Amino acid sequence: MARSDWQPTPEQQIFIENYSKYIEAGTAALFAGAGLSRSAGFVDWRGLLKGIARELGLDIAQEQDLVAVAQYFLNAKRNRNRLNEAIIEEFDKNATLTANHYLLARLPIRSIWTTNYDRLIEHAFGNAGRAVDVKMTENDFALWHRGDTVLYKMHGDVKQPNFAVLTKDDYEKYERSHPIFLEHLRMDLVTKHFLFVGFSFTDPNLEQIFSRVRVFLTENGPQHFAIMRDPRSRNKTDRRHMALWIEDLKRFNIETVLVSDYGDIEKLLEAISRFVHRSTVFVSGSSREFSAGATEGNIPFLELARAIGSGLISGGYNLVSGFGVGLGEQVVLGALRAMYSINVDRERVVIRPFPTALVEGPEQQKLNTQTRYDLISRAGTVIFLGGSQIDEQGNLQPSRGVLEEFEIAKRMKRFLIPVGATGDAAARIWKDVSDNFGTFYPKSNKRLRKQFDLLGNPTLSVPELTAAILALVRIAAAVRQE
Repeated sequence: MARSDWQPTPEQQIFIENYSKYIEAGTAALFAGAGLSRSAGFVDWRGLLKGIARELGLDIAQEQDLVAVAQYFLNAKRNRNRLNEAIIEEFDKNATLTANHYLLARLPIRSIWTTNYDRLIEHAFGNAGRAVDVKMTENDFALWHRGDTVLYKMHGDVKQPNFAVLTKDDYEKYERSHPIFLEHLRMDLVTKHFLFVGFSFTDPNLEQIFSRVRVFLTENGPQHFAIMRDPRSRNKTDRRHMALWIEDLKRFNIETVLVSDYGDIEKLLEAISRFVHRSTVFVSGSSREFSAGATEGNIPFLELARAIGSGLISGGYNLVSGFGVGLGEQVVLGALRAMYSINVDRERVVIRPFPTALVEGPEQQKLNTQTRYDLISRAGTVIFLGGSQIDEQGNLQPSRGVLEEFEIAKRMKRFLIPVGATGDAAARIWKDVSDNFGTFYPKSNKRLRKQFDLLGNPTLSVPELTAAILALVRIAAAVRQE
């Protein structure tokens, strides 16, 4: 994909690599705060309690102890009804998932904690085709649900507002009311590497969490990370407070990753996604009728598809396939043959067939686009082969789906390997990338340019073309680690 102007700082790059390796090792965990949901349209603590404070005659902008505000209201009203209504009003509504939610849902993180009441994380996992085992009450720990990830909603859920943790009473009684949550959190904190995201250094939730598990957060424990906005963008007093707080977090082995803007969090997560998925390849391409010009008939084209699938698995890479018409099954067939011949983990091949309808309308196109995003998000490299379709007049045209996958892969900053020699959409993509090579790849990498040029040579044999493709896959994996 085209390179962006944004580049991580040296400190951010160290974080990206370290946390990515923890994800790959299966020891990464995530803790999501209100900031993760704010960009989706939900409120933070101040927004939630704004009306409550007004009813008490307080200005929420002037209040520092937000937990106390909720308690004052409970003291005055002697019941939680209005607090529960505020939670439902603010969090039981439709919201658009953010890019951060999509990115997180496709990372193989097995343990996620949150203090948020909304259901954005669950929806993001559902859109990604991943099951999530949600723990929102103590009773949920007695039940086992199949899930790719366990989601611990330690402060409750919008669907059960009466049990939400919100007031001082709730926080002070937490150890007695939620002992199983705390026991699991303590276990995760001493065995996993956490990333705290969506919190600010004034967030009451974060301070309460640290106060409960402080004894388990030590300099000798696992490395943890917290993404925070750079204090340079704050006033002098806030900058000083935050600098002291950042230093204090080091006592508990929590390294602060500073960003200049909250939008940079998405860029960090994108970089982590590319690093984690650097060894996974998505092969794009479909054909109603194989192009004869570049591959001299059907047999070499099919052989090339099978050779790529086999070469990826034999080379230690993973394959993601949408099982595209006329091509995808051949790539998968080659991958499966290699898997069975060398006896490797079957999870190295992920197949997500495109759902099809008898008549392709707007809804079907929307579903196809969503599937393409899902497939490409699981890979660090995208190979483009052929790509043709029959239009309404019966003419052979470059595949709109393959060209859309090219645009998606560009936006997601994937490493692109268009095999121009296979003609059709791939040839168009190869020319586009070739003409703008420095936009897509490091200009100084002469070996990369040499291998890329080979992809446009229609006189190469299937073994020669396969070798050039796999050489670029190896370069892509190496570039992702630089």
